[in-house]
Amino acid sequence: MWPLAAAIASLTVALSRGISRDYPKILNGTNGTSGFLPGGYTCLPHSQPWQAALLVRGRLLCGGVLVHPKWVLTAAHCMKDGYTVHLGKHVLGHVESLSYPKTLQCANIPLRSDEECRRVYPGKITTNMLCAGTKEGGKDSCEGDSGGPLVCNNTLYGIISWGDFPCGQPNRPGVYTRVSQYVLWIHETIKNHKTPERKWTKGTQ
Repeated sequence: MWPLAAAIASLTVALSRGISRDYPKILNGTNGTSGFLPGGYTCLPHSQPWQAALLVRGRLLCGGVLVHPKWVLTAAHCMKDGYTVHLGKHVLGHVESLSYPKTLQCANIPLRSDEECRRVYPGKITTNMLCAGTKEGGKDSCEGDSGGPLVCNNTLYGIISWGDFPCGQPNRPGVYTRVSQYVLWIHETIKNHKTPERKWTKGTQ
């Protein structure tokens, strides 16, 4: 079993230029969903090894995704002072008066075309975004999911960002940061902040 609180040394954020933040999916108790993932189911324990949880003073705020042994990617609006990052946390527990599933939740959500996405959210969708969700509704990311991964065939496609109120409405897909737009930035950020390796030399006798 994985340790439940493996802290990551460094954290980076997904840039969000042009993203509407009308309804960011931070766990704050404002959307009436109590943080439950519409259409979700309990993930097979530890089947999502890249999943991270961002906690502030022991309270869940957002998700994240492990992209390097020492780097976690999350949404820009998830950045707060004094957070800790947890990996391998399948059992989540409770957050004050808010309740959410005790176990990590998954959902199978289809990608939507860019044309559909722009039609649903006119003037709010940029090339840095993509949409996912069913036309009939009932499956969506929700409160507390911001910063978490949208994974297709074991490839990271998106970072959960924002959506309509409430979660899971028909033909109102969730909006995600398009990770492919930031691959170079992610690599450069990690490279530029790499901890220099110590060089040991043998002392003279």
